[in-house]
Amino acid sequence: MSLDPANLSKAQRFLAALLTPFQALEDAFQQLRTERSIDNAVGAQLDAIGKIVGRARQGVTDDEIYRRYVRAQIVTNKSDGLIDDMLTLADLIVFDDDATYVLDNQGACAFVLRVEGIVLDDDIADVLIAFLRRAAAAGVRPILEWHAADPSTAGRWTTQGTWGSAVWAAGTD
Repeated sequence: MSLDPANLSKAQRFLAALLTPFQALEDAFQQLRTERSIDNAVGAQLDAIGKIVGRARQGVTDDEIYRRYVRAQIVTNKSDGLIDDMLTLADLIVFDDDATYVLDNQGACAFVLRVEGIVLDDDIADVLIAFLRRAAAAGVRPILEWHAADPSTAGRWTTQGTWGSAVWAAGTD
């Protein structure tokens, strides 16, 4: 069947006239579905999603890194301060398959998250601790520990003695 208006019946032309405006609406919905998701958005589109969830770009030029930060902001916004939330944040921010995370509960008011197996850049550590502070439950202090040098060559400082009279000593693994 030809779509030439001369070859269409009155009913077909009437239906075409009614449905034509909806094609533009369908195209717009398709664009929203495909180009405005976190997975597919780039540039200004990703900035708009970041603005919605409360995460400005703050100088991050790489869309893939910013995409992870936007995802981390969503986790932070929904966080109940649970261990799984903290580990998810660490994985999104550090984004290294060689990294392992150990979370030690320090009672009711603190936890220590250790990033092991990799050398962690101080800038990434700053971003991670900022997210952890916002995602932790009220009154809970997050403590982040990481290696700033190759873990196999780094020394370790440990305390020996009782509270208030600690002796600092360098230890090696």
